[in-house]
Amino acid sequence: MSTILIYDDEEPIVKKIKSAVRGLDLGLKPIVFISLEALRKYIYSDDNWENVKAVVFDLAQQKELDAGTMDFEILEDIKWCVENRRVPILIHSAYANQLEVLKKYPTVLLFKKGGTSIRKVRDSIGLMESTGFLDLFCEGPMLKDEVRLLNDKLKWGDDAVKKVLHAGFTESFTNTDLLDELTKISREDDQKRKTFKKYLEPIIETLKKV
Repeated sequence: MSTILIYDDEEPIVKKIKSAVRGLDLGLKPIVFISLEALRKYIYSDDNWENVKAVVFDLAQQKELDAGTMDFEILEDIKWCVENRRVPILIHSAYANQLEVLKKYPTVLLFKKGGTSIRKVRDSIGLMESTGFLDLFCEGPMLKDEVRLLNDKLKWGDDAVKKVLHAGFTESFTNTDLLDELTKISREDDQKRKTFKKYLEPIIETLKKV
């Protein structure tokens, strides 16, 4: 089953995001964490990323708020996910727009906590899922099948394959507003096919030359 990882050390917020994702009725299963330790135990295991399509992370733990620091521990984990995972990273935090480092990561989408922020997170996930974008790059069957069809020389998990796929995924967010582009596609017929041709087909062509 397709999954969305959700981390926030405020349990009421986690429950609201979890309910919002389930309310999309798109077959997405939320996996929730309320401690950074539990999140880290999960995300640093390759075995846990099969069919993970996106992650929603808060920034500040309560102990960091109490200390008045913005040197958030989770920043190192966000950086690692940016560099090693092909999933959109949705930051849902009161500090989302205050850290310049996050603005440098193209695959990070920023949502400042507020009255409508959970709805915006939900709608963004829903848009990426309904148009087929979340299927393109995750460690799921669709991408694996596309790689297997190319030629016998390419093996799933090869460093060369990973490099091309990650570069292509990152490029999908670079110098463009991905959500705006997907909104345009959502108004057309055969949305998933158009998303595939726009974002994944060029990468498959690149892999043919590897």
